[in-house]
Amino acid sequence: MTDPSEPSASSSVSASPSPTVLHSVRAGPVRLACRVTGPAHAPQDGPPLVLLHALGEDSRDWAGVTPALAATRRVHALDLRGHGASDRPGSYALEAVRDDVLAYLDAAGLDRIDLVGHSMGGVVACLLAAHRPHRVRRLVLEDVPLLRPRAPRP
Repeated sequence: MTDPSEPSASSSVSASPSPTVLHSVRAGPVRLACRVTGPAHAPQDGPPLVLLHALGEDSRDWAGVTPALAATRRVHALDLRGHGASDRPGSYALEAVRDDVLAYLDAAGLDRIDLVGHSMGGVVACLLAAHRPHRVRRLVLEDVPLLRPRAPRP
């Protein structure tokens, strides 16, 4: 049974300027779910915005701010691997999650984005921006833990 409060591919969020559509995209070795909201052809001043949630959350975590953010741009709120409606593979290494997001960007045709990450999503956003800086136009981090370099493991 589906949750009636949950947006589906054919339902829209009433407060949103345009429908929120739940997509499922093969992103490398995993299938990621993503809620996409906003105009199909965003104006030049509104590049795509990608939202990455915290550990234990999912793309619904952004529902309160998505309508305002989607007024002038397409907003892609991902369910990271192991969260929400995305696949639950064996590995949850943050570099693997970063690679999932990069694969999603490629599959969705998103070359250069504004990127927002909350907590664990912020760590993933940092890893992505450091690994592929030309893909990130702006980076916003919310409540991100301190990142410390780790010594290589033997």
